[in-house]
Amino acid sequence: MRAFLLLGLSLLCAITLWAQQPLLTHSADGKLQQSQHDIYDSHDRLAVRIVYTYDDSTGAVESRSLTGYDRQGRIQRVEVYSADERLLFTDTYHYRRNGTLRKRVQCSYDENGQLIDKQTIKPSTH
Repeated sequence: MRAFLLLGLSLLCAITLWAQQPLLTHSADGKLQQSQHDIYDSHDRLAVRIVYTYDDSTGAVESRSLTGYDRQGRIQRVEVYSADERLLFTDTYHYRRNGTLRKRVQCSYDENGQLIDKQTIKPSTH
């Protein structure tokens, strides 16, 4: 019975979110530069995009960025992490009820995870 519940939970998770094959970018000499992994919700909407960048000489991960999207396909939040998984930067988007961008809040962090800079950007209204 327990195995059946675990299988059911696994299937439910697989149905709720799914990912496609990653999009790979290579340099002219064939080295992997970047991989993009898109994760979709149960309504086939992009939910999260994960992008890894790789060091040309070693092939190791240099950084990882996560971009989260809302149901309307708008960016909600971007997070950038270092190779050792330290949060370096966030960019959070805030929208009005009509869907237009109200403001963005960008934050930078030091190697200890402490906030070092915070900027609020409001779009110009021409």
